[in-house]
Amino acid sequence: MSNYWQCGGLKASLDFANIPLSYKTRIFTYKENVPGYNNINNHKISNDDYFVISWGPHFFELIKKLPKNRVIINSHSFSQKYKIDKYIPMICTSEYTASRWASYGVRAPLTIVPSSVQSIYQNTNSLRDIDILIFKRKSSAYVEKILLPKLSLKLKVHFVTEYVVDLASLYNRSKVLVYDSSWHFRNRTLEEGFGLHPFEARACGMEVFTTYNGSLSQLISLVGVHQLNIQSDLDLARITECVNKYSNRYFSDIEKYRQDNVKTLWNAAINKSLEFLFYSEQNQELLNAEQIELKIMERNKKYSDFFIRLKNYLKKSFLGSNQ
Repeated sequence: MSNYWQCGGLKASLDFANIPLSYKTRIFTYKENVPGYNNINNHKISNDDYFVISWGPHFFELIKKLPKNRVIINSHSFSQKYKIDKYIPMICTSEYTASRWASYGVRAPLTIVPSSVQSIYQNTNSLRDIDILIFKRKSSAYVEKILLPKLSLKLKVHFVTEYVVDLASLYNRSKVLVYDSSWHFRNRTLEEGFGLHPFEARACGMEVFTTYNGSLSQLISLVGVHQLNIQSDLDLARITECVNKYSNRYFSDIEKYRQDNVKTLWNAAINKSLEFLFYSEQNQELLNAEQIELKIMERNKKYSDFFIRLKNYLKKSFLGSNQ
């Protein structure tokens, strides 16, 4: 694919797509014709086709093109900006993302399959000539305007502004990753759905300073992870101390995110999702009737809550006026 579309999300999606399944699978593109891949715009959908749609910038545009009873969503994030059919199965990359969709009201299977940390991300015990590594795309004004100038005075900082082909080598040259994706997602009305950079960096032996927004909260209890964005002078002192005391580390918790473990989870999630879609096709009238009944119940509950609040308000106003 052209460099224009290259990003971490595409890489994670292709990692999932290349996991062997007990079903015949193909990878489709939708914006670009790529040798070796099929383009969904040229494909005639058959009764045997089921689609796993990966989260991305054109996710909501793409989902409208496909029959909803043939779609599984691989959700790398969460957003209420667009309305999604609540009867579409979702494979989420974290417990946090799954809980957000559950709160949204999804009434189809929610399964969890974390992004996989590929085997190329290993600690090679190389010479580390970079003290601080920062990615502009997953950064913030706080990091760039306040922390970065101060860190650069005493430490060697590498500020990444474009797509990096060989991330593993860069991680193995670096000691500390400073990662603040809160602004990136807040400005897009999305949430961090996994946070692959911190996991890959730790697999290569790096210490990580990160915010805990979205699914990054799963990092709170992990060794070698430190909270960022507390207070600039305190952050500066803690990061500097971490660099000065750095020693090569191996974090064993990374192993559960390796592809062999993820493969088992992915197969189970696909099977569970397909089982639901098969059932939905055979019981569509029953599901439709239940959806209508639930909508009526939800509407009645809203009206009931409104009148209870109105009654309490009038009661309070009446009593207040008689005192």
